[in-house]
Amino acid sequence: MPELRFSDVPVECWMHDGRLGVSPRSVCLFHRRPDDGRVLLDALAEAEAGAPYRRTATLAASSRPGAVRTVRFEIAEPTIEMKAMHAACAGETCVIRLTAEGAAAFRSSLNAWFDGGEDFGCGPRQADVPAETLGEADRASAEVWFWGPHYSGP
Repeated sequence: MPELRFSDVPVECWMHDGRLGVSPRSVCLFHRRPDDGRVLLDALAEAEAGAPYRRTATLAASSRPGAVRTVRFEIAEPTIEMKAMHAACAGETCVIRLTAEGAAAFRSSLNAWFDGGEDFGCGPRQADVPAETLGEADRASAEVWFWGPHYSGP
């Protein structure tokens, strides 16, 4: 059974098939107030703490095309294929796999979002990993874009 504090998180999520940054696809997150969804930091921290190295959050319903209801954070060791992160959606689920370097970049982006930042993305290239060492999964990753409350995204 999912933990209650990770259910109905007041954040909308959707898969945008257009290019917003360097990736051909983007996962978009939107919140109406800067503190909405702050529990996502807790979900990421729990995934990083281990056993089983993942945490799932259920998000608010969205009427946007490509809406996503479930976000799962998974922590993984770096491999040749993935040095930082890989984000992808299938149906109503988005899986964001992160190495320690990718998790640090993603946590920084979440904090910037909760501090009022919007209209910016986070992907493997934002991690503290040399671009030339990024693996195939890193390069295939969607970028995660942060929106709201002043700009509702594409």
